[in-house]
Amino acid sequence: MTEVMRQRIIERLSALGISATAAAERDPELNRFYIYDFVQGKKASIPEKRQAKVAEVLETTVDWLNGRSNDHLSEELRPRTLPLFGTLERGAWREAQPNVGADLDVHSDPRYPYEMQRAFLVRGDSFEHLDILDGSIVIAVEGIKPRQGDIAVTKNEFQNKVEFALKRYEESPADPNEESFGVALRNIRVF
Repeated sequence: MTEVMRQRIIERLSALGISATAAAERDPELNRFYIYDFVQGKKASIPEKRQAKVAEVLETTVDWLNGRSNDHLSEELRPRTLPLFGTLERGAWREAQPNVGADLDVHSDPRYPYEMQRAFLVRGDSFEHLDILDGSIVIAVEGIKPRQGDIAVTKNEFQNKVEFALKRYEESPADPNEESFGVALRNIRVF
């Protein structure tokens, strides 16, 4: 069982494109070298009480880590289609109507709760400097504070109208009326 878990942890690290130390740093309760030491054979096993934490940082399930399942995603982690939430277009003020469209054929990101994710349609060429083109779909997470350099979704409201836009995040906003709505996760180009 231990060797199965070790191989599956290595598989998930590879799939996520992160190191064992980076994975452990995702949870403040795990020592930075907790997963690394197990993968390297310095730690004989991972106690049951810690397996859930390890599974969570590796975006999988305890059953999969232990070889009891061949599906690494639990139902709550399985991607689901997202509804169109709004339009990203600088200077276009629209009626504030969240969830304006039907489900798009784009999937949620299993790293974040489904309820926090939003799909936006991009209109115009205002975001070409970010390599986000007209007609693209942007998946964003609402409510996450952007960090320096992130692509942030911004929201401006005025007289029952709203403007959603994108910008490279800076600590001090250029427009004091602009609020951070969330962080862009993916840009999907539609041809």
